Amino acid sequence: MKKIIVVTLSLCLGLLHFAGPAGASTTVLTFEDLGVSGPMPEFYGGIDWRTVGNWSHYDHNNAFQWPYTPHSGSEIVYYGQDIIDPEPVQLRFENPVRFDGAWFSGFGEFASNMYTVQLDLYLGSTLVHSTDTLIPTPEPTFLATNYGGLVDHVVFNSPTSARNSIAMDDLTFDPAPVPVPAALYLLGSGLIGLAGFKRKKG
Repeated sequence: MKKIIVVTLSLCLGLLHFAGPAGASTTVLTFEDLGVSGPMPEFYGGIDWRTVGNWSHYDHNNAFQWPYTPHSGSEIVYYGQDIIDPEPVQLRFENPVRFDGAWFSGFGEFASNMYTVQLDLYLGSTLVHSTDTLIPTPEPTFLATNYGGLVDHVVFNSPTSARNSIAMDDLTFDPAPVPVPAALYLLGSGLIGLAGFKRKKG
């Protein structure tokens, strides 16, 4: 009986170890598989690109060039102004993520009104974090969120006139960890308690 309990306990602890609340590896959207140019596919990379605003992608080698420099490869994305409803554009994730940031390039300091980009992170209707403000230049710069909590959508704040003048590349995020089923934890706790009881009784 003791051997059965020990073996079962070992198996359970192994399951708890491998089924722990570990998230998937970091996702980096390079956009290199999108082709030459066009509107962003609606749910590309697990993101709804059509919530608010007009997102498009271009190949740096065939369309926009300086100062829209990609961080990697040749594909970039940019957001356009919605003339009818010019509110800040958004990205909405299909599932909550830990959003790390993205690389930006553009006119920045060369523009008379200093084109800028700043991100507000939301979970549901709650603003959970705001980033610093970045002035994009032809040299791609990573705008880090410096926030480790979960978010489900991101609002891009820029001057209205700048929305066609900022390029984005290598969007980076971490999918939310998958929790271990409560029943598995209860089973492990029960076996540990039973093993302790048997040892004490013996």
